[in-house]
Amino acid sequence: GRHKSPQPWRRKRFWRHSTMKTSASTLWCLKIAAFITFGTVALGAVVCATYSSAACPNWPGCYFGQILPRGELNPIIEFTHRVFAMSTLPALLVAAVMARKHPLRVVRVLPWFAVAGALGAGIFGMFTIKTGLTPIQGMADLWCALMSLVTIVITLVAARRVEREQDRRIAQLAYGVLGGLFVLHGLGVLTAAAGSYTRCMGWPLWLVNDMDKTPALQLARVGLAVIILAGMGVLAWRTKMVLPLAMLLAVELILGVIIRVTGLNGLLGSLYGITAVTIVATVAWVAGRYRL
Repeated sequence: GRHKSPQPWRRKRFWRHSTMKTSASTLWCLKIAAFITFGTVALGAVVCATYSSAACPNWPGCYFGQILPRGELNPIIEFTHRVFAMSTLPALLVAAVMARKHPLRVVRVLPWFAVAGALGAGIFGMFTIKTGLTPIQGMADLWCALMSLVTIVITLVAARRVEREQDRRIAQLAYGVLGGLFVLHGLGVLTAAAGSYTRCMGWPLWLVNDMDKTPALQLARVGLAVIILAGMGVLAWRTKMVLPLAMLLAVELILGVIIRVTGLNGLLGSLYGITAVTIVATVAWVAGRYRL
């Protein structure tokens, strides 16, 4: 007999996936989880920039025999970050359970990577207070937090769109930029001297900082930043995201110039770090629109 064309089956499957919507309850759980995760990572940048991590010397309470912080800024910053961090894992677990039967595999699977990242970051966070972290452990801690943020943002975008755009080159570029951002910020932790702001979220402020370690890695980090900027420029142009990405990069550049001219303080360092976190989340948002 005649060979049957697979086209009707393909159209049917495409139609079924393109018209099926994510339930409102699942979307709300994903939105809440993404908000809390973003808040946790952004507040982590603030804690680092303001040197607040030691302001609450006990864990999970702020002090021995006292849970809440005193009325001082640094303990409040650290404790607020802990509240967000402790809320992240439950929020991600609820989102993962709610999305477990979603028709798109990316929506079913990625939340569990976010859960794993939050669990790892939580464990590292506890040891940060109790014993401190080595540079390698600090980099792993940062990568766990960024993995949670990136995966839950991609999940949310995919769940909102359901029918994702199919442009393999843009997808590869977006995920390549995300990988570069992971390496960029991870190298900051590796090259930072004890107490150096370089260990915090942010782009390189100096070609070589004499305070920090391994000048070759510092220069490699600057070179990587240039490559990432070029990739983000192409990505913004191809995806019509020029305005948001350009605004974020302009803010980061202006803050960097101000820091170089006037010196670093807690407010400028916090804004610089929050902007860096927002850049990562925005690139993840773009990546979530496309299928690899």
